[in-house]
Amino acid sequence: MRKTAIIALITLFGFGSVTPSYAWDAELKTDDFGSKVAYARAYFIPGVGNTDSFEKAYDNGEFNSLIIRCQDRKLEIFLVDSENTFTEGSALVRFGSGAPKSWSTTRSSDNEAIFFSNAKTLATSITKISKFYVRAGGASGYITANFNTTGLSNQRTIFKKAGCTF
Repeated sequence: MRKTAIIALITLFGFGSVTPSYAWDAELKTDDFGSKVAYARAYFIPGVGNTDSFEKAYDNGEFNSLIIRCQDRKLEIFLVDSENTFTEGSALVRFGSGAPKSWSTTRSSDNEAIFFSNAKTLATSITKISKFYVRAGGASGYITANFNTTGLSNQRTIFKKAGCTF
């Protein structure tokens, strides 16, 4: 009986951490004007890895976040750098183990983010893989991040409710 209880506890606590955790912090909100807004965010902490928690990323200090947003039926995908160091141009992206591709981007006016062109194509591509890699120009060299994209396809329904499909 004691062996059975110990085995049950080992199974419960030992394998409990094996349960997959999707990489996206996603939500559907209604803004102050009555429009539905959908967000999905993933965070990368250089030297540490991925998290779906803003608090964990913020507590670390330096982080990048990949954000997919649907607002007013417009889909946007952008990368935010906590150091606000992006430069203009394009980013090198890689989908899973595929070959790197140059992707056109536009820098935000405060240098805090880069917006990817062809958001619907990019979102569709990201749903088909489990890792998305980005290398973009920064003020002191490249900003490199990789995101666990597992589970994005599970978030499509909130984007559809906000008026965007991919």
